[in-house]
Amino acid sequence: MLGRPFPKMARQTRSQGWRRAVGMVLPVAALVWAAATGRGEFPLLLAVGSIAGAILVVAWMLTAANRTGNSRWLTLQWALAAIFLWLGSPTRDDPYPLCLLGLLVLGAVSIHSWHTLQATGSIRLRQARQLARRLAQRRHWPDDLDSCRRLPEVRSLRE
Repeated sequence: MLGRPFPKMARQTRSQGWRRAVGMVLPVAALVWAAATGRGEFPLLLAVGSIAGAILVVAWMLTAANRTGNSRWLTLQWALAAIFLWLGSPTRDDPYPLCLLGLLVLGAVSIHSWHTLQATGSIRLRQARQLARRLAQRRHWPDDLDSCRRLPEVRSLRE
């Protein structure tokens, strides 16, 4: 007997697409700002990093990764921006690029950890455990067995 096939990846909503697009452009904008204001010892390296980030955004837009909700490109973008800002050597007496570097690293780690949580299925497993706990605590059950399939907890657990 064959099991149920894996569900197809749902197409992302418009708001999710905009959030990912902003997430892809934000590190490039940070590098452009750092290069334009001369916030590092090597502003040319910051400009090269912003050009590389812009190329990555264009490549992301042309592939199917932007439509399926793949977060690997987003993680790569934030990590590359952090690396180029670090290589651009922000001056130690200027707190803005150092804070920006910290935010870029934090963003890359956060996006990667969220992607890993989704890929391992631990979020869906947690939701399934909560639904099973609610079913176990249920006191009033329908009279016939066929009606049990129509309970909201059972429907969402089957999905």
